Amino acid sequence: MKKFLLIALFTGICTGVYSDSSLNDLNNLLKQSGSFGSTVETKNDIAPVTTGVTEKNTIKEKDFFSQSEKTYKDKTLSGLNDLFKKNSDFLIISQYIDENIKNLDPKNADEMLLMFENYYYSIPSDSDIFIEDEELMDKKFGKTVLEDGKKYNNDYTLLIKNYKDADNQDLSSYLKSLYDRNLNLTYSNGYFFFTVNYNKLLTYEKYLSDDMVNYLKYSDNEIRKPAVINSKIVISLDDLVNRILSAEHYIKLSDNKELNKEFAKMLVFHFENLMLGVGDTPVFNSDTNTLNDDFLKSYKYYISKNGVFKSDLQKYIDALDKNKYVKSPDTYGNQVKLVNKVISFYQLKRDETFQ
Repeated sequence: MKKFLLIALFTGICTGVYSDSSLNDLNNLLKQSGSFGSTVETKNDIAPVTTGVTEKNTIKEKDFFSQSEKTYKDKTLSGLNDLFKKNSDFLIISQYIDENIKNLDPKNADEMLLMFENYYYSIPSDSDIFIEDEELMDKKFGKTVLEDGKKYNNDYTLLIKNYKDADNQDLSSYLKSLYDRNLNLTYSNGYFFFTVNYNKLLTYEKYLSDDMVNYLKYSDNEIRKPAVINSKIVISLDDLVNRILSAEHYIKLSDNKELNKEFAKMLVFHFENLMLGVGDTPVFNSDTNTLNDDFLKSYKYYISKNGVFKSDLQKYIDALDKNKYVKSPDTYGNQVKLVNKVISFYQLKRDETFQ
């Protein structure tokens, strides 16, 4: 999962496993400082193309998005930022990207899509930007989308992508409106959530750097196959480890600090789930307080693949081994300290990891 969706998931994880005092300990141990810097350089002198579409603004809140720390010399990126500042309709924004990204070099094309992503995830949870969509899902399309989604193994990205194949014409038109706005659906806890359609953004692949393409593919997988649903890890622990290893690999490959920061956020989310578990997927057996075998195997798998933190994880399981893998009074603190080290290593602030 991505961004604000992680907040809800993380809240559920914590409340399902730890006491209030433990949560306080967790927060204290995980407080961090430091952040990635951001750079925006441009070389494009081509005048941006406007969409020519009349805007319909349904957002009551104004000015919730700002990037005052950034100055865009590039006319195209500056024009996109102006659309954000006006809280323009997503159709306007998506058409602007579609018509202008072809004129950018890969660095600025990457920046354009990161701007779009940052804009989306800056929207307050109580904004009415999706109020009409939410009402349509609740009253008209929700049950049909759930039923039609089964045709695609509950992969709503494919459902939206194949909007033309929907039996219901009204639904087809609605799914097309999501696709045209670069929006996606994910389903959890009995509700649909709107998110970025990374698969749709991959249609711009030829204009992007390899690093950005890797990022979009990774993010697309996160949305289509979430690791945690309803306080349960729903992918194999080996798959969870592979997501961590992939993020580590992509960060090593890339010099793009902003992309690496986003990779790191997802990496931390998975590493924390691996170390602490979630409500319905506990690390330790509730009856015996013994480390569950599947978690031990996943730790050994990570170490065998030379993960960045293999030495730290080996020390952690060595300490458990001395106690026959039974949780001791020091275990929780050791779990948290390891997660803390991952956050510190990637220079994240604690409040950046689940937003």
